[in-house]
Amino acid sequence: MAFAYLQRCSIGAVRETANLPPCGGDVRQDRGGCLGAFIPSKGSRMTWIAIGTITDIPRRGARCVATPQGKIAVFRTADDQVFAIEDHCPHKGGPLSQGIVHGAAVTCPLHNWVISLETGKALGADEGSVRTIPVRVEGERLFIALEALASKAA
Repeated sequence: MAFAYLQRCSIGAVRETANLPPCGGDVRQDRGGCLGAFIPSKGSRMTWIAIGTITDIPRRGARCVATPQGKIAVFRTADDQVFAIEDHCPHKGGPLSQGIVHGAAVTCPLHNWVISLETGKALGADEGSVRTIPVRVEGERLFIALEALASKAA
């Protein structure tokens, strides 16, 4: 029986991998330095909410998802990576979903703060962060993790 596994990494992104054995602990990837755990896609402890398709988001753009815990901005990079973070800049609360996406970062439209889509942290001399939300991509369908939203709101 073949299993599909999801790799949840410390940057909040979740990517499906194939033909990997279950792992009970953390795994360090040789490329990217990402520390995460392999989680079976079936029977996972996370509840994934469908939010649309990757084609709903333009390359180097974003869309918002309204949740009880606030707005989540879902970004698509030029190379089709997908990230989700809170839709407010840690500086003055600007709408990050309206910012300019470049590489794996977004520039706030209000005061030009640059926020990493991978970590949620402000880059450069600025300090502050927003929470990241795990994202799963299945084909073209996008999902965000419900438990991550609830636990981070508490």
